[in-house]
Amino acid sequence: MKELIRSYEKSCEMAMARIHELTALRSSLRKKGFESRITELGLDRRIKLLYEENMQMREIITSLYPYTRRSSRRADS
Repeated sequence: MKELIRSYEKSCEMAMARIHELTALRSSLRKKGFESRITELGLDRRIKLLYEENMQMREIITSLYPYTRRSSRRADS
């Protein structure tokens, strides 16, 4: 179970890194006046989806923690 949580945490880190990359790209394009390119690439939609994915993974992590605590208590008994 702990390995599963670590895997989700790693995925969250990767999602946040991608969000930062796409946000930087969007800002750069916006400064250059390439609004149509932002739309063409779907940057706003992609960033929003990554935020939603990250939130869902965080919820899963939160729901898995109680199981790891119970498992460790059983192991200690």
